[in-house]
Amino acid sequence: MILACSSLFLCHYAKFATVAEAKAKAAYFLGSISSFGLNYPAVLDLEENKKGANKKILTDAALAFLEAIKDAGHTAMLYTGKSFLI
Repeated sequence: MILACSSLFLCHYAKFATVAEAKAKAAYFLGSISSFGLNYPAVLDLEENKKGANKKILTDAALAFLEAIKDAGHTAMLYTGKSFLI
């Protein structure tokens, strides 16, 4: 899900539990924002863990998502709480 969190950045609300899912969501997000010509961060909004992934897997998945954003030439940013990641 893509959210216009503010006029300063766009967010993707995380609903993944594996690295493969995170990479697929990143590809979708990048395709969705490609027409925006971003000059500001693309944000991964990780506030829930509804699929019950453990912290190691969720951390790896978040990093995979953020790396895909960075590799596409965007500034990647993470919005989360410390209880989700290692």
